[in-house]
Amino acid sequence: MRQELELAKVELKAEAKKAGTGAGLFGVAGFAGYMVALFLSLALMWALASAIPTGWAGLIVAVLWAIVGAVAGLMGKKKFQQVNPKPERTVETLQQVPGALKPN
Repeated sequence: MRQELELAKVELKAEAKKAGTGAGLFGVAGFAGYMVALFLSLALMWALASAIPTGWAGLIVAVLWAIVGAVAGLMGKKKFQQVNPKPERTVETLQQVPGALKPN
């Protein structure tokens, strides 16, 4: 039983480390993406402003970003629903030794 608990701890620690590293990298990528999106949005707004009033150009760019945000949010929700926090190998090994869990 102690070995199973240790295995579960090791599995969870490894997964948490991967998640932490991934979250940090997503943070950096998110900030860089934000800066790119900001400057491209301003460039698009100014380009549109040469043909239509600036207020309408800004509104068009904002609506485009609202659509992008909605699609990304739905895709993110779908990915989070696929996450499995259960330590699969530990559960599998515990099922192989059912007698170890029963009280004496």
